[in-house]
Amino acid sequence: MTGPRLLELRLPDEPEAWTDAGFVVDDGRVRVGDLVVVCDPTLAGPELAFDRDHPGGEPTLDGIPWRVAAATDVDAPAHPNGIDAVDHVVVMAPVLDRVRGSLLAAGFEIRRERPTQLAGTAVTQLFAWAGPVLLEVVATSDPTTEPTSAPSPAGASQIWGLAFAAPDLDATAAWFGDRCSAPRDAVQPGRRIATVRHRDLGMGLTFAVMSRR
Repeated sequence: MTGPRLLELRLPDEPEAWTDAGFVVDDGRVRVGDLVVVCDPTLAGPELAFDRDHPGGEPTLDGIPWRVAAATDVDAPAHPNGIDAVDHVVVMAPVLDRVRGSLLAAGFEIRRERPTQLAGTAVTQLFAWAGPVLLEVVATSDPTTEPTSAPSPAGASQIWGLAFAAPDLDATAAWFGDRCSAPRDAVQPGRRIATVRHRDLGMGLTFAVMSRR
């Protein structure tokens, strides 16, 4: 049995922000590759929607609301910005052991763990596939941080950013103009990345675009 498949990312963004960012928006929904981004300003925060209930009946993934969505076979449109896929979703987690346990309890297979540094802080990256979309979880590696069984809202994991993919990264960066950094080498060998100034567009999540795998 395969793990949960991520079908929708629900965000408290205005649909107009995504239109301004060069996406085709249909009734508040943006289909990018196999993932649908739902823009709903009434939401309290970002939510993840999968193809099934949480196997343990939990309502969250380490504090991030877990919803259920139905798959559709609607083709993704051609977006003016040239983006055609979601590469990965970045989650920030305050407690390594707790988020690892939450991923495993939900049925994910953690494919890799990687210790690294983020702004001078020791962190561990966890990577798990959720269908065609990669979940990249960045958690504190501080061994003195005690895990808890039920995170409070203040201590919950948070969806932090999105990395899209484009077949022609230079053309996509040119479309965004001064709202986007110049493409540079990514951590992943052989790939490049550009960062979009998401706040200039009214988008809530950090936003990057990568060259294709």
